[in-house]
Amino acid sequence: MAAITSSYFAQRAARSSAQDQPRVVLVGGQPGAGKSAGGELVRDELKAQGGFVHVDADRMRERIPLGTARLPSSETQADAGRLANALRLMAIEARRNIVEEGTFRNPQSVQRFVDRLQEQGYKVEMVVVATSREESLLGIYQRHERQHQVGNPNPRFVTEDYHDAAMQGFSATVSQLAHQLDRLRIINRGGQLLYDSQRQPRDDATMALQAAREIPAERRTMLADGWAAVAAAARERGANPQYLDAIGGHARRVAASAQLQGDRGARITPYTRGKEQALSRGASPAGPFTSLAATPQASKPPARSR
Repeated sequence: MAAITSSYFAQRAARSSAQDQPRVVLVGGQPGAGKSAGGELVRDELKAQGGFVHVDADRMRERIPLGTARLPSSETQADAGRLANALRLMAIEARRNIVEEGTFRNPQSVQRFVDRLQEQGYKVEMVVVATSREESLLGIYQRHERQHQVGNPNPRFVTEDYHDAAMQGFSATVSQLAHQLDRLRIINRGGQLLYDSQRQPRDDATMALQAAREIPAERRTMLADGWAAVAAAARERGANPQYLDAIGGHARRVAASAQLQGDRGARITPYTRGKEQALSRGASPAGPFTSLAATPQASKPPARSR
């Protein structure tokens, strides 16, 4: 196991440099929120600031030698976690910038984690990917169907109960750590900056997250189309009735919401109102995430087939 971590770190260390005051950027959100895309944008930001080491248990899991065995992620999760922890320690010892993605659903555990990093001289930042419940659940189902389509023998799936608990826990983490983090930013799935603690009051972080999770009127029809497409793909492959019922329920609710919004016409939503308030306090308008560079400076559930 040590050889796996050492080899992986050596490759990343060659593309980064030690920093006098290194940064850890945690990319957080509930399952399906769009953390992978958010993490990619953060990595692009750090490339010009000394590089980084990406700590990702999924990537470490891919390096565990299994031969011809096809084990579910639940059976390799512990080893992958140990490899990720070892990689993080190497990066800290070498004073590298670190990017780490997760649900960060346990406020107490995250606070202890942040405490340790700050004690070791790291600036700890968090980029929150704010996504509505229906959008992140859609992301989970879309990924599951895509993996079925490419013949994945064990498509990854996250239960709605786990999703909802993670979403609630992460909200608590943001509220609890808003004043401790060196910087807190909130973006949407498209990478647009909605809140930045360096330009807006820390006490506004929780409200900003709640506002950003509202579904804007212009996305409701698109979201309804996404659920309809997932339902069609699941029916075509003969998914089980319970799974189809769950998808159908989401599709009907979102379609009804889109229809109601259309009947009422465009109007101000909490999402829009919150964004307008943020803009009035100096937040960036709906611009690309890469513009953030100009501003001053968890475990996963087992895979289940459906």
